[in-house]
Amino acid sequence: MNAPKSSINLEEAPFNKPKIDTDAFTSPSGLRAISGFVPFLFFTRAAVVGPRIYSFFRALRTSNPSMSVGCAGFCWGGKWVTLLVGGREKAADGQFLVECGFTAHSSALDIPADLEKVVQPLSIAHASLDFALGPAAFKTMKQVMDQKSHCELVVYEGAKHGFAVRGNPNDEKEKRQGMEAEEQALRWFEKHLVRKSKL
Repeated sequence: MNAPKSSINLEEAPFNKPKIDTDAFTSPSGLRAISGFVPFLFFTRAAVVGPRIYSFFRALRTSNPSMSVGCAGFCWGGKWVTLLVGGREKAADGQFLVECGFTAHSSALDIPADLEKVVQPLSIAHASLDFALGPAAFKTMKQVMDQKSHCELVVYEGAKHGFAVRGNPNDEKEKRQGMEAEEQALRWFEKHLVRKSKL
């Protein structure tokens, strides 16, 4: 989608701690995180990426209307996966743009509104220590997801934001949780895409 690559090291970022150390924002690692985050927010704002994401999936749907399509998103991409499975945007023929979605350590979600609109199968891998979703928001997320039998929410205890794609491969727990999230996604797509296409 041509988004700029983030230079943010989440392990060093002062906001990836159970309790935010506000003095850390003036540290070199905190300043690096902020200097990478501001351009990221500018180039990935909804007015810029939303139309590109929807037009990509519309073109994909138009090119092969019978193809099963799923989507996966991490961090801010989780917001877009959630919106895609919400079905607000549709293809020209009225089809949903995707059959299902998977997201890990989502951020920027409007909770509960984004989740209440989910109509297609959605699987969420949630880090219990995720700075992007506090305990109150998680409680609301869980309540909404518990009402959706076509969705799942898996909590990875002790995991931090980014665990599914940026976990430390030298830390056995982080490595294992990242692999488990990958398996979660593969099972979800197997269930909702591969089996469907064989019918």
